[in-house]
Amino acid sequence: MIATKANPAAPATDSYLATFERLIEPSAGKHPSWVFPLRKAGIASFAELGFPTLRHEDWRFTNVAPLTKLPFKPIVVPDLRGVTTETLNKSTFARMPGSRLVFVNGHYSEALSTLRALPDGVKAGSLAAALANDSSLLEKNLAQHAQTNDNAFAALNTAFFHDGAFIYIPPGQALPEPVQLVFISTATEAGATTHPRNLIIADRGAQLTLIESYVSTANSPYFTNAVTEFVVGDSAIVEHLKFQDESLEAYHIATLHADLGKRCNFISHSFALGARLSRNNIRTRLIGEGLECILNGLYLTKGEQLADHHMIVEHVKPRCASHEYFNGILDDRSKGVFHGRILVRPEAQKTDAK
Repeated sequence: MIATKANPAAPATDSYLATFERLIEPSAGKHPSWVFPLRKAGIASFAELGFPTLRHEDWRFTNVAPLTKLPFKPIVVPDLRGVTTETLNKSTFARMPGSRLVFVNGHYSEALSTLRALPDGVKAGSLAAALANDSSLLEKNLAQHAQTNDNAFAALNTAFFHDGAFIYIPPGQALPEPVQLVFISTATEAGATTHPRNLIIADRGAQLTLIESYVSTANSPYFTNAVTEFVVGDSAIVEHLKFQDESLEAYHIATLHADLGKRCNFISHSFALGARLSRNNIRTRLIGEGLECILNGLYLTKGEQLADHHMIVEHVKPRCASHEYFNGILDDRSKGVFHGRILVRPEAQKTDAK
């Protein structure tokens, strides 16, 4: 059993604990020895935190109660369910050049993916496969950046993730074309859940453009709970675009955490079009001097949709610039939420934050 600290204010998490013990604990020996302690810490944090409620300051405009009432059905077995190359060719960024990693219901599909010739040392592929082949590199970074002590959904992802993307750009290397991550849901059952986990490392002086898309082929109340961790080295240049166009009955919760090095340039764009309820938890830590971070967001909603962006920018070192631009267009009775905080630590002198 998982030992947890009692939290009477949190909604019951018994079914999640039981599912963890039934699905995850028996698979502990299939991965490197350091993975299961991460999972166990994740489920313990989730059990202690529980789902957030409207009483929580950071969630006072976003009610996740309908999500918590869904049955919890993690999709653990890969199933293409009729997804073909023709399906992908209808997607928003189908004409973009470069490599494309495709995940169906959270699981990597080699048959649907396209990997171009990559420069020496560049790695791009399935996180599940990388756990077997690049264990030492992943051990230093996986689940070491996105916080789980105050983010129940990131904790839940850490406990249950099966697959996602792993990209590593070595020092000085630049990818001339974008890399796409396409996550397709075909779920038709209420409560079907995927936990994509992405780890993106751009080492010193590296350059990368990444497009992260979430789409669906079915209209049902499934749940996507994604976590993407960026590690951006000194003088690296990274541009990231997240495009969310899930089923209008679905729930989409995403965590993006980026740790940024000296004199790097990090730009992230978030486009929220789909899902009945979507929430993007964005946190960047400016831990190197003289860097620039730009965060952009656009939400287009209709009907009863709710799109929420919650952002924390933490200035840790001096002479860093951060700029945030979020806009939305709301139709019908839909709602948009933006809540941002900029934290300036004592050492972060000459900060430029807008």
